[in-house]
Order: sequence, then C-alpha cells, then structure tokens
Amino acid sequence: MAAGLSPGVLVTNSARVPVESVAEYAVSASLMLLKDFPTLSERPQNRPWYASSAMMLHGSTVLVVGAGRIGRAVIRRLAALGAHCVAVTRTDAVQVAGADRAVGVAGLVEAAASADHIVCCLPDAPGTANLLDKDVLAALPPHAVLVNVGRASTVDDTALHEALRSRALRGTFLDVHHVEPLPPDDPAWTVPNLVVSPHCAFAFPGEPGAVGQAFLDNLSDLRADRLPRDLVTVHRDKEVT
Repeated sequence: MAAGLSPGVLVTNSARVPVESVAEYAVSASLMLLKDFPTLSERPQNRPWYASSAMMLHGSTVLVVGAGRIGRAVIRRLAALGAHCVAVTRTDAVQVAGADRAVGVAGLVEAAASADHIVCCLPDAPGTANLLDKDVLAALPPHAVLVNVGRASTVDDTALHEALRSRALRGTFLDVHHVEPLPPDDPAWTVPNLVVSPHCAFAFPGEPGAVGQAFLDNLSDLRADRLPRDLVTVHRDKEVT
C-alpha cells in the first residue's frame, strides 16, 4: 500500500524462509541471559570460582507474544527444553500447538504477572505498537528476561530502559531497533543488562538462496495458473499471510 499499488496486485513474500533461524536465535538469546553469559567476560579473575546467578529455563513459564510462524517455532523449541509456554494471541480462543495455554492480548498484563520470561515475536501492525508497555513490564517478576525478535515498535523503549536501570528486570535482548543501524548515541548502548543485537536473527548461510527460491516458487505457481503459495492478502488496516 505504501508503494501505491492497486488492490488487485498480487503480493508475495519470503516470510517462511527465516522462521527456523529466528526461532533458534530467540531461544539462544533467552538461554544466554538466563545463564548469565554476557557477564562472564566482565568478571575479574579473582571472582569466586563457583559463583553463579544462572537460572533454569526448564520448568519456567515463558510468554510467547505473537503466535505466528515464528512464535510457534519458538514455542516448539522452548517446550522441548521443558519450559511451560503461554501463547499470547489476538484472542484466547485460539489453540496453539505446544503451548500449555493461550491468552488474548487483553489478558497480557495478568499473564505477565504469572510468567517468568517473555519472548516477543510480534509484527509491526495495528494494535501492536507499544503492546509491551510499562504495565506489562511492571507485572513481570524481577528475575524475568525479555527477548524481542519481532519488531521494535512493539516494545515501549522508555519503559524498558527504566525497568532495566531500576533492576526491575534481569535482562533484555533486542534484535530489532527503531533506527538501524543503531546510532552511536542511542541510549540503548548504556542501559545495563541490555544486549544489542544487529538485527541478524534471520541470517544463516543459505538464507539469500532460500529467498531467491521462494520467489521462483511463487513465480512457478503463477505461471501454472495457481495462486502463489506465499500470497499476502492485503487489507486496509492489516497484512495477513
């Protein structure tokens, strides 16, 4: 729509390509924060040898906000590692495979209060802006970690920075940012326990070729007089794949 295309133009994407890579990245980021990896290189050599503040993912409750393809892939991995997953969807009537239960966005604050951690996989769409706001962050326990591999617009940065500076959260991993590359003077660089990742969760050696193949797959469908397999249905207020 931003390009001025008419409603009748067929649009496809390659959104299926990075699903597994992003899901692996999200789970890796969660484990990195829980196992306290970022601080290992910062500790002095004379630290107590067995000292650790590592936490368990197994047995914890993780909110996975956004249960699309990436969110479901994250849930499969977290569940395999023994976490209890709560999928946050547009409506709590939707059942999500692998999740212990599902709640609608209207119950996000309440769900956060009984969760240990949160992984955000939300798109930038109407209704998702600053969905993880001050109230949601305040409801999380102080030992919680937050990982965002969705879109930067879904998290209230000001509230997040405040929570981290006041130690109301254990840590955060952001792979997405409002301005990319992140400017050198961005406050995120100085926020304690905030790991800045350069929007590379999608990356793996075969990714460029897989994107090209996705285009060829859709072109082949079109030439065979079939609807392209990655057709995007565009509405005025949202995009649905």
